[in-house]
Amino acid sequence: MIRAFLLSAALACSAIAHAETIVIQNGKVVTNTTVGVLENADVVLVDGRIRAVGVDLPVPRGARVIDAAGSWVTPGIFAAMSQVGLNEISGSGAPNDAEVEDDGLSAAVDAGLAFNPTATAIAVTRIEGVTRLAIAPNATG
Repeated sequence: MIRAFLLSAALACSAIAHAETIVIQNGKVVTNTTVGVLENADVVLVDGRIRAVGVDLPVPRGARVIDAAGSWVTPGIFAAMSQVGLNEISGSGAPNDAEVEDDGLSAAVDAGLAFNPTATAIAVTRIEGVTRLAIAPNATG
């Protein structure tokens, strides 16, 4: 399963994927529709966008073919509540902008102003299949 997440993250986040045609074949494709999971299915991506999902799809000329060999192929994962980019190391006070201890601040604090796009947790999160996230400070107290 980790291999499938790595595959989906690599495809979703790769600049190369946005400039070519890729066909993922023979996977357990999660469609996120009423169709459910397709066994031994293919996904055709053109310039970073899904163009077709199905079984035994034709391979476009010049496409890079990836054999998923029964592995899971999933859409990118959305992390609906995340502190990625707000703290470098969880539990460490110094590089942590997830909590503010100041009575002069209120719920109007914009977590986006504290977002660090170079935080190491971002790369790790992308490897795990997360392609989009909503950042917010702690929901506690």
